[in-house]
Amino acid sequence: MVLPHVSGLTVHETIGGDPIFQQRLLDLYAEFFPEYSYYLPYMAYRMSLDIDSDSGFIERWWLVEVDEQPVALRLFKYSLRRNCALVLGTAVRPEFRRFSIDSYDRLSNYLIDLSTEQIKADARAAGRRSPIGVVSEFQLPDDSMSAEEYAYHQHIINRYKEIGCIQLPVDYYEPPHIVNRESYLAVSPSELHYNHMMLSILPIQGGGFDLRNRETTTDFALAFLTDHYKLTENHWVVRNAFESIERYYGNAADD
Repeated sequence: MVLPHVSGLTVHETIGGDPIFQQRLLDLYAEFFPEYSYYLPYMAYRMSLDIDSDSGFIERWWLVEVDEQPVALRLFKYSLRRNCALVLGTAVRPEFRRFSIDSYDRLSNYLIDLSTEQIKADARAAGRRSPIGVVSEFQLPDDSMSAEEYAYHQHIINRYKEIGCIQLPVDYYEPPHIVNRESYLAVSPSELHYNHMMLSILPIQGGGFDLRNRETTTDFALAFLTDHYKLTENHWVVRNAFESIERYYGNAADD
């Protein structure tokens, strides 16, 4: 798949790419996600590798520029084992959120569709069938937040539901780092904590997503927890996710 350069917009693949664009992506990530800035050393390391350096994934980190100005990023990876994709980060500068391109009046919608086409192309190249969907983590709003923070996170969830994201029945905690990559963190792992998150999927047409399927829901949770974050299946976060899935589908069967 050839990344576009249209209407002044350019998408750069930074994994294994030009160091100039890699640094621009790091700067933009730190601006958008300061709470995750401890990941920056790991991110620099990851971009020095190939897109398939982890045998379980094809990973792509996109930097988006308009007239050579960094304005957005989209980080995602396709899981060969689970036949789904994971979103690791998406952000657009506020002044470019309404950037029009082709038939799109929002830059984020364009990037979501463009990355979905890339995911489908990566699946085809690997000899896989159409991917089931794109799985994302979203921060759950809670009572510990300020009213502004609560409204912001609820707005993000609502925004993605508008484009078709479906909440998965998983009690999910986001691990704070990838296991065995602690040496690349800018802080001590003991300073980090697990965030209570919502796991959702944006189904891909032709992928056959079915919310009633316990196995695929389990696969989506494992794609993040054991495949991406490298937790073991006896870790409390994984056990908690398993137990919540069992409760949901067990109750559904009783209805």
